[in-house]
Amino acid sequence: MTWRLAKSLETLRRQINEAAPGRVKTSDGTIGDAAHASRTSDHNAVDGVVHAIDITHDPVHGVDCGAIAEALKSSGDPRLKYIIWNRRIWNPAESPAWSAYDGKNPHNKHIHVSVPRARTLCDDPRPWAWGAAKVNTAAAPADPRPMLMQGIAGQGPHIARAKEALIAALKGEAGFGPLMDGLVRGFQRQQGLDPDGKIGAYTWEKL
Repeated sequence: MTWRLAKSLETLRRQINEAAPGRVKTSDGTIGDAAHASRTSDHNAVDGVVHAIDITHDPVHGVDCGAIAEALKSSGDPRLKYIIWNRRIWNPAESPAWSAYDGKNPHNKHIHVSVPRARTLCDDPRPWAWGAAKVNTAAAPADPRPMLMQGIAGQGPHIARAKEALIAALKGEAGFGPLMDGLVRGFQRQQGLDPDGKIGAYTWEKL
C-alpha cells in the first residue's frame, strides 16, 4: 500500500531534525506495524495518509520530549489531535489537562503526536511552536550519564557502568525479588525459553 506522512507532521519532524541533527532516532515511528493494523490507530494509513508520528526522547542531543509536549500543548495549535508522553495523554477534545494513559506502550521513550484527518489541518505545512527556542545543543554540557537503550551504538563504557550498578543492586535485593525476576525473564527470552521467571530444569540447563 502506498502511503505518506501528513505534511504537518513532516514539518514537525524536519524542524526537530534541523534543530538537533545528532539526535537518536531509535524510537521514531510513522506507519504502524501489524499490531497497529489490527486496531484503530492514527499510525494506520487512512486514504493513504498516516496521521501520527513518534519522535525519540533524546535530551542529551537536544530533544526533550517532556519540553516538546508542553510546548505543543501550550501552543493552542488546531492541528493537534492528541499527544501521548510518559504515561500521560493530552486530548483537547476531552480535557484541557493531561490525563493518565494506560495503554500497553507507556510512551516513555518517544512522544506521540497525532493530527486530525481533515486535510486542511493535517496537511497544513506551517512551522510548529515546539519549543526549539529552548534547545541549545551547542551550549549543552556533556552528560556523563547518557540515556541508554537497546540499539544505541558507541556507548560501551556507559553500558558497562550501568551493568555494574545493576549487578550491585541485584546483590542487594533480598531473596528472589523483582530485579531477579526481570533478569531471569530477559535471560529466558534470549535463550528462546518461555519467559515465565521461574528457574526450572530448562533454564538451569541454559545457565
